[in-house]
Amino acid sequence: MIEPSGVPGSPSRAVPVDEEDIGEQTWRADGHGSRLPFEWGGAFASAFGGFCQEESLDPVAVLLTGFQVLAARRRGEDRVAVGVPVRTRALREVGPLIRTNPVVADFSAAPSFVEAVRRTEGELRHLLDHPDPDTPAGTEDPGAEPPVDLPPPFGEVFRPPGTTETPRSRGSRVPPSRTLRPPSAFPLTLEVERTGPTIAGALLPPGGEHGSPFVSHLLGQLRTLLEAAVRTPGLPVAALPLESEAELRAAARDADRATDAVRPRHSVRTMVRAHAMREPDSVALGYRGESLSYGRLDELADSFALRLREIGARGSAVAIRLSSPVDRAVAILGAFGAGAAVVPVPVGDTGEQGRSILAETRPVCLVTDLATSDPGALTRWYRESGGRVLDLGGPVPDQRTRTFRDDSVLDEPAYVTHTSGSTGRPKGVPQTQATLAQIVRWMADRHDVGPGSRVAQWAAPTYDASLVEMFLALTSGAGLYPVPPRIRADPVRVLDWLSEEGVTFLQTVPSFARGLVRALRESGGTPPVLHHLLLAGEPLSGELADELRDLFPSARLVNLYGPTESVLATWHEVTGPVIGPVPLGRPIPGRQVLVVDASDRPCPAGVLGEIVVLGPHVTSGYIGGGKEGAARFRPPARSSLPKGWRCYRTGDLGRRRPDGVVEFHGRVDFQVKIAGTRGEITEIETILGSHDSVAECAVVPRADRDGLVQGLTAYVVPVAPAPDPGLSAALRSHLRRVLGSSAPPVLFRPVSGPLPRNPGGKVDRRGLAAYARDPTAGPASPPPGRGHPGTTASPNDNPMEREP
Repeated sequence: MIEPSGVPGSPSRAVPVDEEDIGEQTWRADGHGSRLPFEWGGAFASAFGGFCQEESLDPVAVLLTGFQVLAARRRGEDRVAVGVPVRTRALREVGPLIRTNPVVADFSAAPSFVEAVRRTEGELRHLLDHPDPDTPAGTEDPGAEPPVDLPPPFGEVFRPPGTTETPRSRGSRVPPSRTLRPPSAFPLTLEVERTGPTIAGALLPPGGEHGSPFVSHLLGQLRTLLEAAVRTPGLPVAALPLESEAELRAAARDADRATDAVRPRHSVRTMVRAHAMREPDSVALGYRGESLSYGRLDELADSFALRLREIGARGSAVAIRLSSPVDRAVAILGAFGAGAAVVPVPVGDTGEQGRSILAETRPVCLVTDLATSDPGALTRWYRESGGRVLDLGGPVPDQRTRTFRDDSVLDEPAYVTHTSGSTGRPKGVPQTQATLAQIVRWMADRHDVGPGSRVAQWAAPTYDASLVEMFLALTSGAGLYPVPPRIRADPVRVLDWLSEEGVTFLQTVPSFARGLVRALRESGGTPPVLHHLLLAGEPLSGELADELRDLFPSARLVNLYGPTESVLATWHEVTGPVIGPVPLGRPIPGRQVLVVDASDRPCPAGVLGEIVVLGPHVTSGYIGGGKEGAARFRPPARSSLPKGWRCYRTGDLGRRRPDGVVEFHGRVDFQVKIAGTRGEITEIETILGSHDSVAECAVVPRADRDGLVQGLTAYVVPVAPAPDPGLSAALRSHLRRVLGSSAPPVLFRPVSGPLPRNPGGKVDRRGLAAYARDPTAGPASPPPGRGHPGTTASPNDNPMEREP
């Protein structure tokens, strides 16, 4: 596992830690919501004062610098602006006014803490000497109604001594509502009341987190940081610890315990067989008014396994391209029994994607149903290329002496599903029989799925979620009810179908769940009686979660998270009202979920980093992934993975809360998910850029009010001076030729002139917003960075944001 790194050695002061000098830390309520008072005295206050005196530093600047370092670590950024209120002019009817200005800290050059304090001290001194630069002294009109000065939207505010009280109105004509903000608008605020002989003040949580224990933990992190800075003043700010070695090791032990999962003893094929022997007449699949019993499913699957054994499928891949969900279940179960790995292939127009899947996996055969469907261009191409096409409806071997046989091996591949492959080269993700068996048994046990349950198969058949839904039902004795393809994308018809079939378990994506909510609100009908509603594939907003809990009161609402590379990673059951996004939750057994920094060190609680999944159920690597794919599986530095463990770097940003729950905070790169399907923005740009009519292009996601990506917008600079009216149609056809029916929805916007660039030379995707308002506009100047007034956007800014 990963060992927490120690603090680099440097000259340090011997500072005793007095555990009794923390002072009172009890939540109290005031006009702003909850606040956490603190008073630090004893050995720490003495060492703090000695440090300031020895280095000739202002104690207020030292505290502000510590708060800036904490803010930068929480955001995962080198440059941070903290708002600092200062007293400005006084008006006769209002009294002293307070103006909040930014104090910017830049830690990109890795300064020591003392160097950072001296810079902050200079900025703070300048701010106090020039508190109101826009209004020369003596020019105010005391009788005029003062303008309301709303502070800029700082994520953090530091209040020096003397600025902690709210200005009082002495008969002012200014309504109180114009001078006070609601509690939900307040940022994380550190109030300092005094710096000697003890250090006292309060920490006010941001809006939506009033009374949160997380803020108490932040206060502890600030003190830990300051203790280290006082002890080793030459330490770079990035190396200042926020948690003790004991706390980091405890978090690592908790993460290790998450992998304690019983290894499955049987494959999914054997588990299905066991239930078929116990209850052969119970319903295994229900589809379009007809049902298939467990006994008949077992018989058909065993017959197909015999056919696969005859062609030597053991240890090979079997590609399955069947439109009927009943046929797919028979073929998949039969392939598992024959010891083969399943490769789902899309039905219909697949463009170049289907050929790429078959070329990469090199299956022993392609299974289809020639009697009931047109073989299609892909099947004809595969056969003409020398591949074997096996008709599912072909002759059945003699089974008079049949005895059940399961050739599947737990440590061998069960299936290979594929990423979107928007460059025409999809990456195959293999998973073992043990991983499939482990995840479906965990889901069944955790969510009480068993005989009498009715599980919907909503996921598209080419994705691993579809296999999980299938064997969640079939290994537990539940009934599997595939959603008819013609209604799968229609929330209104799916609602009717759920009620008609009596479905009790539904797994879908938040964007489709939003459609279910809208359809129910508009119709005013009675919602289906679900027992479990699981959401995965996209961020889940608190607003949507609250609506779903209101409309489906009988359903347990669960948020699932995890890449295809580990099937799933975390889960979180929503049991009450939610403010903000629903967290990703805690690790699923068999998976260790860490948040690591750029140096692969585990991040302290509350600090932004990349989410990494480790454990025995992470895929061994991509099929056809190349060097770029291999980098995703590089274990963290200073780690010693147990035998059989693997690592996957998700590219997702997250934070670990003090209670171990993980939160999602966007993407590291330019991957997006549309309706649960993952794609690469840069790869879409590569395809469009290869068209003869395109000089350059940039693609940005379009998100709804919940931040869920609904489609893409492509800003295209044509080669010709006057854009061709048919350019959009030509580019859409070009995308579809490469990606087939999996091409994402794209809105094309032809623009004139070069695309805007940021200081790093990359396309400034936020600057593209100017084109949305005026397609003839030239390149927009780089906009301010997030929370950094006057700065330019970083070349690594996350593109996952709502387009204006």
